[in-house]
Amino acid sequence: MDIDEFVAQINDLLLQRGLSMEALIEHAGSAAADYRQGLTDGRDLAGSTLHQLAGALNAEWVLVPAEHVLNVRRMLDAEGASPDYSAPGAAELYLKSLPGTRGGDDE
Repeated sequence: MDIDEFVAQINDLLLQRGLSMEALIEHAGSAAADYRQGLTDGRDLAGSTLHQLAGALNAEWVLVPAEHVLNVRRMLDAEGASPDYSAPGAAELYLKSLPGTRGGDDE
């Protein structure tokens, strides 16, 4: 993940939580200031800073294996989290498999 994506995720969480950067600073204390300074200076952020930011945003840091990142992002995405109503349901698939129905094996 590059820094721009990280910043976008922080901003998305702020928006979702209805928090301003000032509120984040109030909740996270020095961690938010370290975060801001780190973005300005381009220096690495300490693990404790990330932990405090996560706590202030009521979030959690999770390592996701690279092969699962796409699935996790889809799940977190509002569109990916909703059912796919265009996909046939189990009953529909079963009925189509019966002889004498459209799509059945009665040919």
